Amino acid sequence: MSGIVERGAGAGSMRAVGALALYKFGIHELRAYARAVRWRISHEVPDPLAPMDVYRLFYLDFLGVPEGHCEVVEVTDRALVTRCTNACPILDLA
Repeated sequence: MSGIVERGAGAGSMRAVGALALYKFGIHELRAYARAVRWRISHEVPDPLAPMDVYRLFYLDFLGVPEGHCEVVEVTDRALVTRCTNACPILDLA
């Protein structure tokens, strides 16, 4: 009869250990989730550049094309069409 009592006590303690393990796993999972959320907030993706920003950064600042030499033909939210008359070797390759 004492074997049955010991077996019953062991099963109860095993359930307690299992519950404790699940609790600790849950705590670590929540910590990892919170860490991921903090990382995501601190590494926000910047807004995409508007086509006129690309025109200013690439043609005017990077290539050094004077404003009068480059005409903006068409601008949409995803496209920029220009016609440049400056004798720029990089633009000749494009």
